[in-house]
Amino acid sequence: AAAFWLIDIFCKPEDSTTRQRWQLFLLGALGMYGYMFFYLLGISMTTPVSSSIFVSLEPIWVFVITVLFYKEKVTWMKLLGIGLGLGGAILCIATQPDDLASNAMAGNLICLVSSIVYAIYLVVSNRLLKGVGDMTLLKYTFLGAAVMSLIVNSIYGFEAPIMSMSLFSTPMLVLLFVLIFPTTISYLLLPIGLKYLKTTLVANY
Repeated sequence: AAAFWLIDIFCKPEDSTTRQRWQLFLLGALGMYGYMFFYLLGISMTTPVSSSIFVSLEPIWVFVITVLFYKEKVTWMKLLGIGLGLGGAILCIATQPDDLASNAMAGNLICLVSSIVYAIYLVVSNRLLKGVGDMTLLKYTFLGAAVMSLIVNSIYGFEAPIMSMSLFSTPMLVLLFVLIFPTTISYLLLPIGLKYLKTTLVANY
């Protein structure tokens, strides 16, 4: 959130209404933060393979949401693709050993919720981008996620060892690297993709 607000100082001002900013704030608090929270909670219980399979299902949920709520055209090829994708995911999850998982069933269900929440985030943000600029979307969605993280961390997670470590400790430096490069740079590019491509294709990437 801090990175996007800092970058925005050097960008051209974008118009938005108070209502749009609140919508983006809530989208960040519930969609962005919800996706990350559920995913991290799920991956701590299940195997890395299972969690990555659920991430790969996001295009399917995006398609289902756009069909149900935005009347996207359904074709037999799309239905066949969804069937194959779900069948492959179920086969992979059902046949892998659970010796690396502390609670595979609960972890898988939480990862499933995470992938659906992110699909909703992609669909809604795609709609909101038609009325606001890229930086406005990033600033307010990440601000909403940051505020939600502070609320949740005051209840759950504040006892984590990293919270008492130095800023220059290895875990903290790794975390800062992830926040600046994979997160900030990839999310700077995401709205551009949503503007020019179908949401299902962005979810595929």
